Amino acid sequence: MSDLLAQLYPDHLLTLRRRSDAALSRGGFEHLVIAAGDMTVQQIKDPAPNVTSIPSGSILGVGVSMAGGGAGDVIRLVITAPTGATFSDNPVTFTTAYRHSFWLWNRQLSPTPGVWTVSILVNGVVVQSETVIAP
Repeated sequence: MSDLLAQLYPDHLLTLRRRSDAALSRGGFEHLVIAAGDMTVQQIKDPAPNVTSIPSGSILGVGVSMAGGGAGDVIRLVITAPTGATFSDNPVTFTTAYRHSFWLWNRQLSPTPGVWTVSILVNGVVVQSETVIAP
């Protein structure tokens, strides 16, 4: 990235954030999901197997399909780095009841090699935990 782009990028992200926040507010929504490519209903019903390794510094995409959930419930994605430190902690608090919901997170991992742990918690209880190796 050029020096000029590096200087402008934070303002660009801030502008995108302001615009998406305004659009969410106008529509009465609280969350925005941006997916790359086309996802079919079949892919949601029968997803590909979890990856077991990704290159260090890559973007890790996590999708969670959740049945149920009421107002006040919290679903949380926690990514733990190979050092044991929490790298990313992303809670979402439900403001309404859902019969079914699908949540997507994308996080760029640091270039630290090793075993990363991805945990999904619902109301503070770990419901799924997977490891991903970044050589």
